[in-house]
Amino acid sequence: MDGADHATETEAAGGAARDAGIAPPAGSAPCLAAQRIWRRVGIVVLAALATTLLILGAYHLFGRELLVNALTREAQGVAADRVLRWRLEDTYRRLPDLMLGKLLVLVWALALLACLVNTRAARWFFARRMAGRVALSLLGMVAAWFVVDSFAAPFLIQRLDLFYFYSILDVDHRLPRGDPEIPTNADGIRCRREAAEFATEAYTVVFLGDSFTFGPGVRLEDTFPMQVEQLLRVRFPERSVQVANFGWVSSSPFLSRRLLADIGPRYAPDLVCLCVDMTDFFEDILYPAMEERRGLYSLYLHLPITLNLLRQHAPRTFWSLYYAVNDFMPRDRFFVTEAPLEQTRDRLRPLTRELSATRDLAQRLGADFVVFVLPRSYQYSSRECPDNPEGKLYTVLGPYSLEPFRFLDAEGARLGLPIFSLLDAFRQTQAFPTCFRNDPHWTPLGHRVAAEAIAVRLAERLQGSTRAHAPAPGGGD
Repeated sequence: MDGADHATETEAAGGAARDAGIAPPAGSAPCLAAQRIWRRVGIVVLAALATTLLILGAYHLFGRELLVNALTREAQGVAADRVLRWRLEDTYRRLPDLMLGKLLVLVWALALLACLVNTRAARWFFARRMAGRVALSLLGMVAAWFVVDSFAAPFLIQRLDLFYFYSILDVDHRLPRGDPEIPTNADGIRCRREAAEFATEAYTVVFLGDSFTFGPGVRLEDTFPMQVEQLLRVRFPERSVQVANFGWVSSSPFLSRRLLADIGPRYAPDLVCLCVDMTDFFEDILYPAMEERRGLYSLYLHLPITLNLLRQHAPRTFWSLYYAVNDFMPRDRFFVTEAPLEQTRDRLRPLTRELSATRDLAQRLGADFVVFVLPRSYQYSSRECPDNPEGKLYTVLGPYSLEPFRFLDAEGARLGLPIFSLLDAFRQTQAFPTCFRNDPHWTPLGHRVAAEAIAVRLAERLQGSTRAHAPAPGGGD
């Protein structure tokens, strides 16, 4: 059979298939429609690719610098509080890259939507059915709101109090480095000495903790870590005791352990003191959830304004959603003192796991480890801090106020952790006021009470300690 005969038979077979309805005729409408769809898809993809390259080029040439400058001005202009301002400034330095990523996601999402809309079925659905037109309108409004929520939120953090938004962006929220106002050293701790100035032959004590350790509202010299240093130097002049204050506002044992792992070796500590505050039980659940973006915290990064409006104007709906996806989270910061231990015990375990992990880290650094539990004023006095804005969140001298101490006493025995409470020291002191009138943090008098109680415990350790101080690898760098 020659080629012409074969071609004739092939055409005849194709014609028979078309007559039987098995194959579409050559050049039929479906084939042409498919070609047009793929042509449009190609155009959309090329347009999205070109837009992406244009955005990336503009961002790296001048866009990032413009955004950083604008956001920095925003932080400085709306945050009068010094501590809040440094938190926002550090957060704003992270925002431009996040905004770039969201913009690129939006470009390609619109490109995908354009490709889907160009399919024959979608065009028929959107053009001929009222439901399709409504759906298209809703998609447009959702996309527009996503743009507003994503790109307006950085400029509205303070105005709308988007706390979770900037907290998720910077879970550690450490102090600024080398700040003369706080003051901080080059590692961002509240200390006038640099790491290299900590003598290796001295006895170095590192204090970990939150704002009670940091000491807002009092001079550095009046904070209890610095007062402990002075008391121990008088008691043990031959040991040359030196203290580093690693505490900062809204820290927790989880965050403190991370800081100790990052900069602790440079200070070669002999002793690590972890100070536990009553809100640490809540925050050691909160911060890991934020860090891992679990539950509702995964949405706060993308829809901060939406969730904030929902929380303010539809609180019942918000909290129902919150607990539906965040069943691991207690609602109240002071939950630990507002219910019997039998109901809260399981939610207190994350903190004790952090205590054990921090002890293990301290041992790897060649240091001893001790825990001090810091009481809040409502646990030892009805006179202190009468105008505290948080006063509605707890019960003064309530029936469960001392449950955290009972729990930690038992956990210390179970885990072999040296845990000491300062509750009796504050109960028995004649000093007043130990707290500010409208702020739960300690006055210089309160810091003095804490320092004297801690110094007694540390003196016992110093008297029994004969181990030589050996610098950790890389110490003093």
